[in-house]
Amino acid sequence: MEEREPGDPSTDILLEGLTAAVADYNATGNALVHIGGYLSSAVFSCGDLIVKCFLHSADKKLAREYRAYDFLSGSGLPVPALVASGRLNAGQPWILITRLPGQVGIDLWKTLTTRARIDLYQQAGTLLAKLHLLPVDERHTELPQSDAVAKYLELLAVRLERYAREAALIDDRAMSRAQALAWTVDLQRYTPRQLRFTHGDFSMRNLMLREIDGAWEISGLFDFEHCEYGDPAADFGRMLVATEDWNSEEFSSFLDAYAAVLPLPARERVLLHLGAIALDAASWAYDKDQAYYKAILDIVDRVGADPKALPARFPHTGASPDLM
Repeated sequence: MEEREPGDPSTDILLEGLTAAVADYNATGNALVHIGGYLSSAVFSCGDLIVKCFLHSADKKLAREYRAYDFLSGSGLPVPALVASGRLNAGQPWILITRLPGQVGIDLWKTLTTRARIDLYQQAGTLLAKLHLLPVDERHTELPQSDAVAKYLELLAVRLERYAREAALIDDRAMSRAQALAWTVDLQRYTPRQLRFTHGDFSMRNLMLREIDGAWEISGLFDFEHCEYGDPAADFGRMLVATEDWNSEEFSSFLDAYAAVLPLPARERVLLHLGAIALDAASWAYDKDQAYYKAILDIVDRVGADPKALPARFPHTGASPDLM
């Protein structure tokens, strides 16, 4: 699919274009309401529907999200249903999906009790394991699985080289970036035994929560624009970034629940992906989100200074470079 990078339109222009684009699916005439999006996308609600417009790396992200919802439609997991997709006159692609029940997890998180957080993290661990267990086919990979493995490892190497090249243009926090780079270079020799369906940005930011009879439950998982047939350790890297206390009972319940279904990934692969996340952040967040840039490099410094800061539950690989 040809990649385009249209300019960033205003919210009002997007609203006008998307209203016209989804009119045939908006039988009750609900007004579109801007509810989110972060730098590379804009998200609007429309009654029981959600429309997402992609602004940067747009065609790639649309393709991933479209394939994911098509593939996940029969999975039994709490994900949106794909309704339609298209492109605005100015070139921006969009996707229309069903609205999930509940509220976004990160918006509720600080209001929840510790007990509720533990329960929800446990549910999140089970949900991620179920996602990783899905038998992937060409609806997701667009390639035979044997070819998809080689393609993923090739793309990962190219991606890491690009992250490092772009991060090198930033002078700030050079020692932190050097540590992140070392992880991505030194640990590539450890390859996962099996690739799986990975979400790419798994955290409470992309989980819906709702309360039923006094108990909180995960009611949905969304935002698959970074998903791929890839290394499951990448999803743990994102969870570590999104979690303040890795030694908390909450995060331990997440790891326990996942480990009850699948083995946890090796710490070498988790570190590799933490390094990748940090280098990627240096390539864009230094200019656009200084708080995130500082937070991710603080994580690198913490683990670099004390490798034991990474949860001990992630197993060491020993001498073998072939791991999960």
